[in-house]
Amino acid sequence: MSCTARRLAASLYDLLLARRCLLCRGPSTANLCAGCDADLPALGESCWRCGVPFDFAWSGSPGHVPEERVCGACTTKPPPYDRTVAALAYAFPVPVLVQRYKFSRNLACGTVLADRLTRVLGRCPDLHADVIVPVPLHAIRQFRRVFNQADVLARDLGRALSLPVVPRILRRRRSTAAQSGLTAAERRMNLKRAFLARPLAGENVALVDDVMTTGSTVAECAVTLKRAGAGAVSVWVPVRAAG
Repeated sequence: MSCTARRLAASLYDLLLARRCLLCRGPSTANLCAGCDADLPALGESCWRCGVPFDFAWSGSPGHVPEERVCGACTTKPPPYDRTVAALAYAFPVPVLVQRYKFSRNLACGTVLADRLTRVLGRCPDLHADVIVPVPLHAIRQFRRVFNQADVLARDLGRALSLPVVPRILRRRRSTAAQSGLTAAERRMNLKRAFLARPLAGENVALVDDVMTTGSTVAECAVTLKRAGAGAVSVWVPVRAAG
């Protein structure tokens, strides 16, 4: 092969295999370029119990955060889970990453979400979990999707934090309608007693899902886990919507 041909082949190889940013498609040495990584909307101050951003959950003066960091709704009626840790707000371009990960099985997008959540969890030294449990899909839905996005996230977090991931602790015993498009009340009814859990002996459980919106899914999971004997149940999600 001539020098010109070798150079052409090398250029073609670089063009085809060069790493590109998942969002802007520009050259990058990581899944996201520095600019797109900086543009991801961090969640900021949010309720310690449910994770809702205080811009939406707190009715006090602008910028005021209650000392206990718990929103009015959780003060009045605490959710069945004990704490929520989230990394990103559900604002552009986060939905792009979530949709590609969830429905196009783009694992690199899931890695970005897991990395962001791992960073936040690393700043929570008081947070203790004995085991990580992903929110399960029903067997029929998992067959159609091929994989459970919460399970893959949980395994990424388990590796990063050196925690065991045990998906078999929780399972979905009946197929439910898709939550999108339902009201908060309809979501709760849709999921009523949809899960089963294996017996637990007081373990603190980290419940992992990809996105938390109204909290109906993780609430029903937390109720089921605590009935089975779990200690504290914390919810770990890379993305928290306003609800």
